[in-house]
Amino acid sequence: MHLPKLLSHNLRFNLLGVLANRYTELQLNELVAICHALASAFVQSKCAAGKLNLSTLGLSSSDVAYDCVADLFQRDDAGSIIQIKVYFGGLLLEELSDQALLAHLRRLVFSKVNQGIFRLYNESDPSLGKILRNIKLAIQALGNFVEIERFGETYVAPSYCDPLEHLPHMEREGLERVLRELLSGNERTPEILARISRFFREQTENSRAVHLVTLAVAVRNVLTGELELAMDHSLVEQKLLVDDVKNIIHQTCEELKRIYKKKYIQRKKVDASVFESYFVVIEARLCEMFVLHNGEAFSLFEQFRLVRPSLTKDEYRNRHKNVLEYLSRQAQERALGQLKKM
Repeated sequence: MHLPKLLSHNLRFNLLGVLANRYTELQLNELVAICHALASAFVQSKCAAGKLNLSTLGLSSSDVAYDCVADLFQRDDAGSIIQIKVYFGGLLLEELSDQALLAHLRRLVFSKVNQGIFRLYNESDPSLGKILRNIKLAIQALGNFVEIERFGETYVAPSYCDPLEHLPHMEREGLERVLRELLSGNERTPEILARISRFFREQTENSRAVHLVTLAVAVRNVLTGELELAMDHSLVEQKLLVDDVKNIIHQTCEELKRIYKKKYIQRKKVDASVFESYFVVIEARLCEMFVLHNGEAFSLFEQFRLVRPSLTKDEYRNRHKNVLEYLSRQAQERALGQLKKM
């Protein structure tokens, strides 16, 4: 029997039993077996792609799979399997095909595997787990990377630019060579990510998206023994400061939109969607300047073209350049004035 058909056999029946909290042990065992099969295949694909090294965890792929999906089946005092009920409770199971049900379950299992592997890394390799936590915290604080889910894997790519996902991803060895050139060994996690972000923005030979664990392993391999990456109070304080700066930038852009709406939209000088696009670009530029301190190389034209891909240079020069540059200057001056009051 074809694998997807085998896995989806009785899936609807078993899920309906769990959702109604009237499942048998046989139904539960079959659901566990489906989740384990999906998780085990995902773990093996990670190993084959070089994104997971089981020897560092001291576990087999089957053990890792069971460990990662185990909490999916935790029960409350009434015997309800909470996470399964929460995830599938919002879906109309009777309207979904067997293949769609399997796809939803696969998405849930893959998410649990990714979370579980981060936890296992932290338990078996504390230094790598610490780097993963700090990278995630710094991404959340600075916003210079975004997380991308691709075939169940977590990648990170620089914010506000084309991730070039059609190009090949950089291998860990190549990333380590880049890191050795970029870093002196005195940087903390936010500065490391800022430098990596600038590197990926400026290159066009590889995808700008990098596998999260690959990035963490490369950083650990290059900087082990040279840099203390512990998550300390200064990083948390920096996150709070950055959040304040980003909030001021956003509020500045919202205020300018209100001020100039009549001049540009109501008088039909600029289409409303174009006007909104202007401020997407302006907010990105101010974040580059005041959060990443890297606004010198920011191109309004290139960023505007990311928002409106059909834009040509002539169209930009003739219809948008003067207005966008004027509004950008106004926003910069207002934001700078507010930031000086912090």
